[in-house]
Amino acid sequence: MAYTGVSKPYKEQFIEVDINKAKNLIKRPGVRRVGVKIENTEFNCTIEGVQVGYGFRLFFKCNYCDSRVTKLYLKDHGLKCRHCIDFNYISQQATKTDLVYEFHLMKRYGRMLDPNFTMPHGISTRCPWKPKNMHQKTYDKIRHKYLIVQNKAINKWLAMVNL
Repeated sequence: MAYTGVSKPYKEQFIEVDINKAKNLIKRPGVRRVGVKIENTEFNCTIEGVQVGYGFRLFFKCNYCDSRVTKLYLKDHGLKCRHCIDFNYISQQATKTDLVYEFHLMKRYGRMLDPNFTMPHGISTRCPWKPKNMHQKTYDKIRHKYLIVQNKAINKWLAMVNL
């Protein structure tokens, strides 16, 4: 595929509706229509219950391609699956000179330690402290990954400014 200069949209740009995080859904077999409310607007979607083992698993049915998915995304005033939107994950758009992916990884590792983690100081944001009930070994692994990504980001930034 030829380079067009236009990047595909990625997951973080859309509002996500996850069937596993939905409340008040009765798990039962069969297909039923429900309304999903997002930002004071209701969208109709189809939920399908499938028997797995001794229980049931719920899936959304995409209104555009009829595939079973657990997540739908809001685009163009409708709910679509990731295949219909044709988006990439941010890791699929990463380049060797772009810092976006390193910021994404730093946020990801930071949120493993603190769900409210933000990066007010950019690359120089410190790794969060160890949460109260986390094992020290687990914290050390996540902190090590955070520091590796932070060093990669600093090296990329230094290469970009030619220092």
